[in-house]
Amino acid sequence: MAKSVLARGISLVLALAVFQCSSAISSLHLSGASQLIATHQRIHGSPVSIQPSLMRLRGGLSLYKDIVSGDEMVSDSFPSQLVDDVVLKVETKSIIKDALQVDTGANAAEEGGEDEGVDDQAERVNDVVDAFRLQSMGAFDKKGAMTWLKGYLKAIKEHLEKENPERSAVFQEKSQKWVKEFLLKNIKDFEFYTGPSFDTEGAMGMMTYEGENPNPFLYLFKDGLVEEKC
Repeated sequence: MAKSVLARGISLVLALAVFQCSSAISSLHLSGASQLIATHQRIHGSPVSIQPSLMRLRGGLSLYKDIVSGDEMVSDSFPSQLVDDVVLKVETKSIIKDALQVDTGANAAEEGGEDEGVDDQAERVNDVVDAFRLQSMGAFDKKGAMTWLKGYLKAIKEHLEKENPERSAVFQEKSQKWVKEFLLKNIKDFEFYTGPSFDTEGAMGMMTYEGENPNPFLYLFKDGLVEEKC
């Protein structure tokens, strides 16, 4: 009787040990990022943040599609603001594709540079351009920009006349003012991007750097986009 009880007790202890071991292994697989953060915090004593994956950024709560081509151009996951009630100004940034980005809160130079520990073959990309597969058309001169704008702004006007007639006149006035006073005055500083379909009659993201900000901004005509909830 005593031997039977002892045997059952030993079996129970072994089963518990196996369960704990399995749980530990699962924890290693499921929370590797959390352990990395905890380790980094113990070593450096500073907060750590890990950049979300591009797929998550691309999704967001809303996607914005070009009314002409149907291409997805951006999502609300990226910081943006409405300028002059006519263009969406999206802040983009350069990232290492498929690399874990760890912000220790310390000076990059003190840690050996922002790319330390990243594979030399890792690709540096613009987050919005890469997430939405935008295609660079390079720079335009004023004539080239106006050729595109003439057709695209007309398409937006016709769309608004059907969907939101009261907005049409407002859009024409404000878009023409922004083009004249900002885009054309700084045309040499802009790079243009179509959606993945390369539709040059549709929306183009207009990218430029401003001031001391190391991150470029992407401009899109708000009325040329339709919002799609995810």
